[in-house]
Amino acid sequence: MTKNEFFEAIAFAWEVDSDLINMELEIEGLPEWDSLGQLTMLSQLDDMTSGQAAEIPNIGTMEKLEDIWDALVEAGLAKND
Repeated sequence: MTKNEFFEAIAFAWEVDSDLINMELEIEGLPEWDSLGQLTMLSQLDDMTSGQAAEIPNIGTMEKLEDIWDALVEAGLAKND
């Protein structure tokens, strides 16, 4: 997964413009944040990684996009551009 694909997945989950998404974003800081969006985001990431994202410890409780991205990179599921 590329960083752009990651941003697009996050934007889709919360139905926001991808221009609003950046690595410093704290998920709960989005006005659109809710638990359904959180589940949608996790489902999107899981779909994009053939179910492997769900195996990353604590991915569902990470609050910053940068932390989620770093975990995906560390697991070999994403590449820094």
